[in-house]
Parts: sequence; structure tokens; C-alpha cells
Amino acid sequence: MRITNFWLTFVSPCSVKFRSDTNDKTGAIVGTTNTVFVAPYNPMGWFETDAGAALNVDLSIGALVTGQITYTKL
Repeated sequence: MRITNFWLTFVSPCSVKFRSDTNDKTGAIVGTTNTVFVAPYNPMGWFETDAGAALNVDLSIGALVTGQITYTKL
């Protein structure tokens, strides 16, 4: 899948990293309490998952982060 936009709301401070299988697809996205990170619509996509692999969202600690991801199938 190709991620075309996403947003994250950090309820508590932490960092978020998107991964596919064991491969990092983004660097650490650092948020503090009550902040929002927005990756606006990008028709070329921000990143793609590896073929046949799931998209994983890794948090640096057990924090609360909400958000939404929009994607297209490849």
C-alpha cells in the first residue's frame, strides 16, 4: 500500500515510527502532549509498505496517540 496522507495526535509525549515488516519507513516523529503532526495529501505517497507486509506503527513508550491514515493499494 502507498500512504498518501496521515495525521497523528499526541495525547502524551512520545515518538512514532512507521515500519513495514522490519524495515523503517519513516524516521521518528516526535510529539509532545496535545500536539498534532500532519502529513498532507501527497499523490506520489509518503512511503510504501513492503510487498505482502503489514504496516506497523511503533511507539517509543506506552503512550496514547490517535490519528488517521489514507492509502491506495498498489
